[in-house]
Amino acid sequence: MKRGAGEGHYYTETVGSTTYYCWRRFTDGKRYTVKAKSASIRRERVKAKQAAIEAGLGTARRSGDPQLGDYLDNWLETTVKPSKAVKTYRSYEQAVRLYIKPQLGHIRLSKLDSMTIRAGIYALMDRSPNPVGPVTAGSALIVLKKALNDATREAPPLLRINPAAPVQRPKPGPLKKRVLKSAEADQFFEAAMNAGRFGPMLALILATGVRISEALGWTWGDHEEANNGYGGRPTLRVQRTLVWHQAPVDDEGKKVGPAKWSFEEVKKPRSRRTIPLARKAASALEAIQKQQSEDRDNLGEDYIDNGLLLATSLGTPVVERNISRGLEEILKKAKLPHVSLHDLRKTYGTLLADSKTPLHYVQSLLGHESIVTTEKHYLSAQAEGMAKAVEIFD
Repeated sequence: MKRGAGEGHYYTETVGSTTYYCWRRFTDGKRYTVKAKSASIRRERVKAKQAAIEAGLGTARRSGDPQLGDYLDNWLETTVKPSKAVKTYRSYEQAVRLYIKPQLGHIRLSKLDSMTIRAGIYALMDRSPNPVGPVTAGSALIVLKKALNDATREAPPLLRINPAAPVQRPKPGPLKKRVLKSAEADQFFEAAMNAGRFGPMLALILATGVRISEALGWTWGDHEEANNGYGGRPTLRVQRTLVWHQAPVDDEGKKVGPAKWSFEEVKKPRSRRTIPLARKAASALEAIQKQQSEDRDNLGEDYIDNGLLLATSLGTPVVERNISRGLEEILKKAKLPHVSLHDLRKTYGTLLADSKTPLHYVQSLLGHESIVTTEKHYLSAQAEGMAKAVEIFD
């Protein structure tokens, strides 16, 4: 189990017949250690040591010249964690830990310049082992820009200007959009509806175009059987996502309890939307409802009713990696090309665009905040319609 940024390293040492519980942390070029004869004593000493370290670093980080790695650790805990969604915090922390700190973490803020940052970010694509692609390197640069921009807003500012601002992201190669063609989508839907527990769930995701986190956040209260505002069609409201939190661990990093989950409101106003259901989506929903009814009958009082639309046989939330495995099995059995969960969403949008659906409707159904995003990904699909439009000048 990986420790969070700035928590230090916990380990044991055996000298003769005595086992010592140890801890160490490197900060600002200094090494701090604790050695105790029990885990509980170590815990108390580490707590005191960490408090002393943070008290000493607080002023230095605000008015001094910390190393970039130390500044980023502090930024994650004091700025990102309290203000961002759990998933966003995790992605930022991963970018800092895996990509930014190994390349640039040892450099003082005052020594950072655009050339150094550019060299460090682009070196990620050439490092050995584990080189990364241009998209991953570009994402790390975005996180670094955000962090250094916040450094210019400190009082007093840690930086006068953001040295990462002029650095351009590495240019990715041409992206090949992976989507199912219309006939393949029909074939997938038929296979999914006969594929066990995850099949109807995946059929519903394809037939609504939602993000996987949105689908996992659906409850039965989001379903309306006949919505007069949508021509009497059944509808599903998108208004939250489901987020998993890391399982609690002890001083040795061992899990001491199950991972927790919670709902989070969708981040963007346009992500909150109502989706009218086509017949295929309605039939998938009916299959899910039938399966859950059987689960309740089988388990009786042991069924954990969380009100979730997509749930396990126990009533608990579905884990994304398990539904991904279900997708892989369906594609393999149906002999269809590989696509990811998110590619099902792209398939939905592409098929809408191919059917000449106005882009502002596609935007609303997909929950894009800006129609520019919709145009970027789906306007090319309407090339035939554009060619038809100019016929008036023939």
